[in-house]
Amino acid sequence: DLHSFPTRRSSDLLTAWVKIDRLGRGTPVPRLMCVFEGEPEGSFLGHGLADAYDTSRMGTWQKLYGEFRVPYGTVRGRLAVGSESRLDDVVNTRKEIDLSIDSVSLERLPHYTIDDKYHLDPVPRSLENVRGVHPRLYLTDDRIVELKKQIASSHKHLYDEFIAQTARMAKQEPPKYMAEDEWSNIEQLYMRGVGNNMPFLALAYVLTGERMYFDAAKKWALAACGYPTWGLREFKNVDLSTGHQLYGLAIVYDWLYDDLDAGTRRIISETMVEKCSYLFDVAAKGIIVADDEAYRRHPWPEWDEAYLQNHMWINSCGLATAGLAVFDEVPEATRWMAFTLDRYRRTMNILGDDGASHEGPGYWSYGVDWMLKFMVLARDLLDTDMFENDWWRNTVKYRLYMGLPQNSWSYENSTVDVGDSRRFDWYGPDYMLRLLAREYRDGHAQWLADALDSTNSEHPIDRWLNLLWYDPAIRPVPPDDLPTLHRFTDMDIASARSDWSGDESFVFFKCGPYVGHTAIREFMYCP
Repeated sequence: DLHSFPTRRSSDLLTAWVKIDRLGRGTPVPRLMCVFEGEPEGSFLGHGLADAYDTSRMGTWQKLYGEFRVPYGTVRGRLAVGSESRLDDVVNTRKEIDLSIDSVSLERLPHYTIDDKYHLDPVPRSLENVRGVHPRLYLTDDRIVELKKQIASSHKHLYDEFIAQTARMAKQEPPKYMAEDEWSNIEQLYMRGVGNNMPFLALAYVLTGERMYFDAAKKWALAACGYPTWGLREFKNVDLSTGHQLYGLAIVYDWLYDDLDAGTRRIISETMVEKCSYLFDVAAKGIIVADDEAYRRHPWPEWDEAYLQNHMWINSCGLATAGLAVFDEVPEATRWMAFTLDRYRRTMNILGDDGASHEGPGYWSYGVDWMLKFMVLARDLLDTDMFENDWWRNTVKYRLYMGLPQNSWSYENSTVDVGDSRRFDWYGPDYMLRLLAREYRDGHAQWLADALDSTNSEHPIDRWLNLLWYDPAIRPVPPDDLPTLHRFTDMDIASARSDWSGDESFVFFKCGPYVGHTAIREFMYCP
């Protein structure tokens, strides 16, 4: 036993000097951790991790720190060095490492110092410039004037689709609270739709001034605020239903700020602050509800350090977007943005260079949707450009080459069903492709967006983003000039077709590390 823990929760700091001289082929970088046990003896309650060893400085002594909250019910702890790579679950491979550890210590902390880790210092100039200004998320007063002109000309075909969908939405009632729905059970994922619908209604009001859209946006926002929980048990206020609704509430609060009455603004703001504060405490600090039975079994969310998982991208994006909406009213909101910046930067560092996704095209669309939402906000307001990345330059090819022959496309049949995906995109991806077309001057991306739209093969969950991200100056270029065979070298995927006629023969093959060579080599935990 390294340390004997009391049964109450506590804060501890694990430190050690670690040196790695050699990693064998296929051996993930290990992590120093404290493993928590309860009763009966040997029962696993979770673990607290130290910082990752920097493999770019192999052979050097590095002081690693791990700060954590001990889960409720812990009675003892063990020091351990190990890997959480799930590759071990399916492949029994030999692991080789030369590792040294020295000066290990565990000490009780007088206060939780992770608060000092996540901060914006200085506050980005672009963020300071919008203090006290609404709207500021994606839209400004000048951008709204420009957009009103575009929807009558270059964007009219996109606007017509958007407004028809939003008009139907405005006539609907938000779902009543259900403790457990038939499909998602305790995750309460029906609430994702509540969060998804709010930007549609808010944007329709901004562009038209029609009261029915304002009333509907307010109604859906207040419904979200009125739900007693956003997910149950281990999902309570920390997972997808939370990420989606925080994002939608932030958009309504920012875009409709001047027209919302003070009472409604207060309700939305207080809801975002309450949910964000809790989400940040759980994900960034490991602070949990001690008397909640669920957290005795699941002391931390599974996504807080899962840098290649859509849950992390979605929940942290919702956290940051809400923070951007209220940062000038709530000082701690800058921590929420700093946490998200930290997680996204780590993601960018471990994405391979080929643009491929380990989760398949369906979840590619879900993850890319949310990553792009935050990346645009980060550039606009946090002076951080994450688009200078080879994965993003090449990811259009991934969706293009994972596409089935065009003449077989339909709403539920347009992509390869590989990974945790079916044969269609969960989200879009027309508006994502239009943003990537704009960013990288990519005519193939513009062509694919138009082709999916014209065949009604896209999934219009966030269709409103078409209006914000479309650049009509990018000429669509069909893929006829591209090779019919392409290999994604990081993910080891091969896609081949006889031609690009739309009726071609097509074959797809994958054989490589399930999360790609870069992630397996550089990263310990890759869900």
